[in-house]
Amino acid sequence: MIRALADKQYVEDLVFWNEYVFKFIHNTPGPDAKANKDTRTFTDDEARKLWDALIYLKLKCPSLDVKDHLNYVEKFMQAESFAAADALSSKTA
Repeated sequence: MIRALADKQYVEDLVFWNEYVFKFIHNTPGPDAKANKDTRTFTDDEARKLWDALIYLKLKCPSLDVKDHLNYVEKFMQAESFAAADALSSKTA
């Protein structure tokens, strides 16, 4: 959905972006909004896909502020350098 809206360069409705799209990056969907605030977690693969979509959105719609959302998603991404170092150390041990 993010990529489709980015392709259309939809930036006119900031309430839509902040209250419906970006909100669900941070909050786990559910009836208790206060308890679910900043509780959303992602697997590494999910985080990378979402990160890619947010970068694409920023490139297509530079007026949207996605920095905080990128930072939140990056917390769930495993550093590739750590994975490569672990693979290398297991081969040399």
